[in-house]
This record gives sequence, structure tokens and C-alpha cells, in this order.
Amino acid sequence: MAPPRLFLIDGSALYYRSYFAFIRNPLINSKGENTSATYGFTTYLMRILFDEKPDYLAVVFDTKEPTFRHHKYAPYKATREKMPEEMAAQYPRIVELTEAFGVARLEKAGYEADDLIATLAKRAERQGIETYMATGDKDMMQVLSPMIKMFNMRPGAGKDSPEIIDAAHLQQELGLRPEQVIDYLALMGDKSDNVPGVPKVGEKTARELLQQYGSVAGIYANLDKISKKAIHDTLAENRRLAELSRELVTLDTDAPLEIDLEALRRPAVEAEKLVPLFEHLEFRSLIPRLREAGAQSAAMPSLQTQFDAQKQNYHLVNTPGALQTLAEQLRRRDFFIFDTETTGLETFNAEVIGISFAWEKGEAYYVPLNDPANLPAQAVIAAFKPLFENPQIKKGGQNIKFDALMLYQHGIELQGIDFDTMIAGYLISPGARQNNLDALAEKYLNYKMIPIEELIGKKGKGQKTMLDVPVEQVSAYSCEDADITLQLKLMLEEKLRETGAEELFREVEMPLVEVLLHVEKSGVSLDVPFLQEMSARLGENAERLQKEIYQLAGEEFNTNSPQQLGVILFDKLEIHRELNKRKPARTATGQYSTTEAILLRYSEHPVVNKILEYRKLAKLKSTYVDALPALISPRTGRLHTSFNQTIAATGRLSSSDPNLQNIPIRGEVGREIRKAFIPGAPDHYILSADYSQVELRVMAHISGDEALKEAFARGEDIHSTTAAAIFDVSLNQVTPEQRRKAKEVNFGIIYGISRFGLADRLGISPDEAEEIIRHYFIRFPKVNQYMIDTIAFARQNKYVTTLLNRRRYVPEIADKNAAIRQNAERVAINTTIQGSAADLIKIAMIDIYKEIKSRKLHSQMILQVHDELVFEAPENEVDMLKPLIKEKMESAMQLSVPLKVDVGVGKNWLEAH
Repeated sequence: MAPPRLFLIDGSALYYRSYFAFIRNPLINSKGENTSATYGFTTYLMRILFDEKPDYLAVVFDTKEPTFRHHKYAPYKATREKMPEEMAAQYPRIVELTEAFGVARLEKAGYEADDLIATLAKRAERQGIETYMATGDKDMMQVLSPMIKMFNMRPGAGKDSPEIIDAAHLQQELGLRPEQVIDYLALMGDKSDNVPGVPKVGEKTARELLQQYGSVAGIYANLDKISKKAIHDTLAENRRLAELSRELVTLDTDAPLEIDLEALRRPAVEAEKLVPLFEHLEFRSLIPRLREAGAQSAAMPSLQTQFDAQKQNYHLVNTPGALQTLAEQLRRRDFFIFDTETTGLETFNAEVIGISFAWEKGEAYYVPLNDPANLPAQAVIAAFKPLFENPQIKKGGQNIKFDALMLYQHGIELQGIDFDTMIAGYLISPGARQNNLDALAEKYLNYKMIPIEELIGKKGKGQKTMLDVPVEQVSAYSCEDADITLQLKLMLEEKLRETGAEELFREVEMPLVEVLLHVEKSGVSLDVPFLQEMSARLGENAERLQKEIYQLAGEEFNTNSPQQLGVILFDKLEIHRELNKRKPARTATGQYSTTEAILLRYSEHPVVNKILEYRKLAKLKSTYVDALPALISPRTGRLHTSFNQTIAATGRLSSSDPNLQNIPIRGEVGREIRKAFIPGAPDHYILSADYSQVELRVMAHISGDEALKEAFARGEDIHSTTAAAIFDVSLNQVTPEQRRKAKEVNFGIIYGISRFGLADRLGISPDEAEEIIRHYFIRFPKVNQYMIDTIAFARQNKYVTTLLNRRRYVPEIADKNAAIRQNAERVAINTTIQGSAADLIKIAMIDIYKEIKSRKLHSQMILQVHDELVFEAPENEVDMLKPLIKEKMESAMQLSVPLKVDVGVGKNWLEAH
């Protein structure tokens, strides 16, 4: 019989990790409260309670009072930054939630949570209870035993199997026994806790010493046997530090904790206590989890509403008579919502199996296209085609561009696109993690949608398509989509007005849907034979580089394995010692980090240069050269990407499936890929129109800096102008190296770069970088004032706006933690400029599209890549199109500086750029 289980959660560590897990995209509810830490903490606690179902459970916290370790060593933990203000504000909620769950909350002045966990674990062991310490703290490995294990689950990581760390795992990973962990930490120290350790003794050396001599005491008993002089000397000189560090890292397993284990019995969770809290915090998506877990409740108050066949007035239309009646009803409407049901999400490979409609709340209609016995698909298309193509009847949907593309597969050119709830939700809350229908319904309507998994199952080999689902189920699902989209539309219209985003929605984002729809339909043509030849060439070069890497490494290994690469570079070759640099930190899995950013620190070493070059070639080959031809649609013979309006908080468009905005432009090999983008007919050409320094021009306009505006008005090279200003030389004396540095300064300023960031980019000292920034602001004083004013506005309003009043919320702008606050300041500065530039090119796209359409030209916009638009045009339209594009792009917004656009023409994208 399995022993009872006790779970001890390190609440303080979980609290920190949950907050920082969302640091780049914090969870902010409609009241403006940051709920990142609270949400992460809550979901983790629910997983332990409902998935693991322990017999005993407690959450253990640190206290603010100093511990016995601080008394022994005053600098203990002194290097830790102060808790961010927005994080500290969530602690009372964490306490409140823990109590609402009925889980025991433990803390004791003078002791850390680790000491209490260790104490309880040892007590439980003596009583035959198996303990799982839910923590990622390596200190806890010292108490591992057959009955005590670590439960290392990252909060927010989903329901993946957690990693169980036991004594066997410790032996396998580090070659140590639990009792040796104290000595291991004492030797190498712990930067996060400011435990000094022995200087120059790192992880590898500490392990080797302990594997040979057993303990710190054993090491000092055999000090004369240590042959490496540097290690011998540092150990001899720092014995007191080693002993002190050992005291600091040793956990107290007998802390005076007056609590009986029976008080830690897993509680029966009561929904009445939790639901109001979840409602207030807007954790509505967690409420159904309480029901699934069988939380005790008399009435389960305030639970989300969800589909009820008895209440909803949903209709399956599957007879010719009912079809004609529905078509006649739609013909009399001036607006309706529609939604397509499809066999997949790949618009040029999927099939439409049905369409749903709604125009009154609580009522919807579903028409199947895969029921030929009752209603032939041709009859459905014939009935609805005139309605969909009538621009006087306005249409709305959720991600309506997808539905329009699906209708296009049936020969329908959707007209009258008027409302998209996904875009509306994004504009209202641009920092939201999701704007899908499920998320919007939960957020704004407190409604739980029918999960798609109920129809087709979970992702994997066994997943069905909608063709396999009974039509009655599909009808209910699709009608709900249309009905809820309509209800959201009615609510979000008011929210758009409240946030001042209605004009941006109506004049820019919704007209842009039609533009992107046509761009995606057009697709791009690829020169497949050229890519095949390039693939072979890249493969040969990568193979040659791999052999050279093996030669320099002295052995063959898997160059694509970060773990093996780290061992070769830092354990075998010890390149850090050769270059007199520090060894990189290890990742959470215990291996060395070998990311590009890390390897660039050691790029002087020949093997690292070869590895970076090999990785570049391998990525180009796998990500682009080999992948793109496989993505060509068999229906059209062209490559079709998707452009996303609701991803980037700045308002920039992004591209996916595949991402064609990431086609390399730097490096000869990367640029060569653009040669493969060709016109689809022999007499067609590629045109590329690129804004010149558009973000710098926007900054000149917004800041109103006269010197910057005059430089642009005179048509000067702005980087040379900046170089002359910051290096105090005349324009004709500017060197290429000075211009390069000035370019980094110009674009760095847009991103609110610090002196440390600029120093890193230019390879100079922070003091030199600060001097360059000072000279820049002397020459362009209003740019500095713009930055000051933007930060002040953000602090007061907690958001910034673009020239078209696009908002981005920056709640961390007033945080007391300097790093978080400074990052928010950079976001504020950058968003105003980058977001305005994004608005500018969107207007240009709309204007060009309208002009091409009105002139009935055959030319097509085929790509948007940040500041560049790419077109395919017949030869007889090229001379007309070039000035048209240039004029529309340069007049998209009236700025106080001239906009400049360069237009190129060629037989491929590279030639045109």
C-alpha cells in the first residue's frame, strides 16, 4: 500500500516565479490591477490540489524579519532587489486565496520557508509519510531521502508531467549524495542569496573535490594532496569562508514549529469562498475547474453561463424551404454576423462544411454544406452568394478575414466587411494574451463556450475533423459562435467609444482587413528550382563547417545539441579560460547556455565562429530554403502567409504560417533567399517600396526638434548629421565608422536605449556611451524633452498613444523596481514612435489598395514587411504603378518632415529591393 503523501509548497518562491513569468506581458484586469502573481499562484495551487490530490498540504512563506543567517552574516541576501511594488500589492490576495482554499499557511519569524519545509519533511518521514517539496530551490536537495522528494513544476507551464527530483536523480545529474549538497553549495557559493563560497571554485571543481574527498572537512583534511596550485591556494586562503558558507546553506531540520501534521490534512474546497474572489480578480476561466474538481457548493454561485439547448433559440437549416426563408430574412437585414465551420485552419487547404448566422441576441441559424441528401452545397452557395457580395448589407464576425478567405474558396468575394470582434477586443486591450472568441466571451460576457475538443477531441493522431461530427452538434457549436460574436459586438462597440479607439477601428483597422484579405489571396510565387539548388549548396557548406568544428574540438559530437556543445566548449576546451572570460551560467536543466547571445561573447575563439556560421546556415536551410517550397498551396501554386492585426501591442502587423517578415536581409546568404520570390508570370515584375528612416522621421515630427526637422527637410543623410553632432566634426569629415556609431545611436534612442545598452552595441565603455548620448541631446534637445514628456504622460495615465490615438497600457511605469520601471519607460518611448509608423504604413496600404481597385489594375500587393510594401505587376502597369505607390506612401500622413520612399523594380524581390 502506497504511503500517504504530504505536499509542501514554497509559497514565497512560487509567488516570485508567478509574477516574473508574466513580466513581459503582465495580467491586468479591467480595474487596472496587476494579477500576474496571484493568477500563477492560484493555478499552481489548483494543480496540486486537484491533479495530485495529496493527503496533506501546506503553503510555507518567508517572513520580513531577519533570520539566524542574517545574524551570522550581515550581507546574507543583501544583493537581492526590493520586491516590485505591483508584486508586493498582490501578497494580501495570495494570503486571502490560500485561506479561501482552506490550505494551511505557515511562516515563522527568524526562519526561512526552506527551514520549515525541511523540518516538516523530516517529521513526516518519521511518521511514514512521503513528502514532496514543491520548490525549485537547490538548497532543498540536502534533505532528499527515499521518503522525501522535490516536486519541480514550473507555474504556468501547463499540465506537463512534473519533474520529480529524488536522491537517484541527484546522483545521476551531479554525482552527489544529498548530504553532500551542503558542502557543494558551501564551496561554490550562491549568488542569489549572497553566500560567498570559496573564490574561483565553481560547480565543476566543487563536484570533483567532493567526489574525491567526500566533504568540506575531508577536503581540508587532504588539502596537501590537491595538486592544482590555484585551487589549493584559494581553499587554503578561504577556509573561514567555506565554513561560514556551510553554516549559511545548512537547513534547520528541527525548527520550533508548533503544528501537528493532522492540521495539514487536504481540505475540502468550498466554491462559495472561492468564486467571489475569482469573479473580483477576473479569473473566470478558472471557475469551471472548481466544478470539474468537485468543489463543495450548495449552489455554485456566480458560475459562468454556458450553452443550454433549452434556452438558446438555435436552428439547423437543412431543407430547401428553410434555406430560402433564411436567405429572405438576411436580405432584409442591414447587418448580420456570420461564422464558417471548416475542416481545418489552413485557409487554402481546408473545406467549408457549414455557415452560421445571427442578427438577434440568443438566436442563430446553421446551414450545413456537407449534407447533399437534404441540401446540396451548390444550392447553399447560390442562395448566399448575392448576400455576401452585397456591400450594402454589412457583415461582422470573429476573425472575419479567415471566414472571407474560406468563402473565397467557394467563389464568393465578401463585400461589406464592417465589424471584427477580435480586432475590437485587441484595440481595447492590446496587451491581452488572447483575443480568441473563448477568451473574449469569458472576459466580457462571463460565458463559457462549447470547447472544440467536445466535438473533435484533443490534438493528436486521434483528433477528428468537423466532417466526422454529427450535424446537430456542429449546428449547436456554430450557432453559439455566431450568437456570442453578435453579443460581443454590441458590448465592444461601447468599449471602443469609451477608450477613444472607435475612429482607429473604423478608419484604419477595419478597412485594412479587406486589404490584407486580398494580399493573402494573392500569395507569392517561388522559384523552387533555385531554392533546391541553394539547399544543396548550403548543405555542402554546413557539412564542411561541421568537419572543421570536429577538428577544432578534437572529437565528433552532435553540433545541434546544446548540452553536448556546452560540454565541449566549457568543460573540454575551456574556451572561457583561454579568452580570460567567465563561464556562462547553466540553465534550469543543468546544462550550459549556448544561445547565440552567449556564444557571441566568445566569438574570438575560432571554434565558436565556426559554430555560429554553421548554425546560421543550418537555420537558413531548414527554416526557409527547405521549408518554403513545401508550404506552396497545391490549389494555387503560390505561397500564402497570414497577416495578423492583433498580435503586436505597438500596432505593427505580423506574419505567420509562414512568417515572411523574417526573410533575412542581412548577410549575403540570407539576402539570396529573396531571389526566390519571383513574379508569377513571365511578363510580370516585382516592385519594392520602402520608407526611408520612417521611425526617425516620425520622431522628428512628434518631438518637434528643429535641428532634426531641418536635417530631413534639407535631405541630409541623418546618420551623418547625427555623427557630425555627437563627434563635433563637420559633415564632410564624418568617417564611415562614426556614421555606423551614429546609426546605432539614432535607432537606439527610439528604443529608449540606456548607456549600458549603447555601450554594448558600440563596444565602448558605459561612460563613453553616456557622453555620446549627452552630445546627442545637446544637438537635438527636443528629442530629450519628448522622452521626458512621454514618460510623465505614461506615469499619469498608465498608457501612451500613437499619432492615431492607438493606446498601449504600461502599468509598470510607476514600479519602484528600477529594472521594471526602466523597461516600461523604454516601451512607452518606443510605442509612440513605432506604433505611429505602423499606423502610417497601414494608411498607405489602404490608400494604395483603393487606388489600384478604382483603376481596375491587375497589379497586386503581395507582401508587407514592416516599412516595406512588395507588389507584383504586369509589365504594362509598372510605369504607372511606381509613381502611384510613391505618392500614396509619401502622403499617407501629413507630418512636419517629408516622408521619403524608395521604389525598386526587378525580376525578383532582391533585385527590386
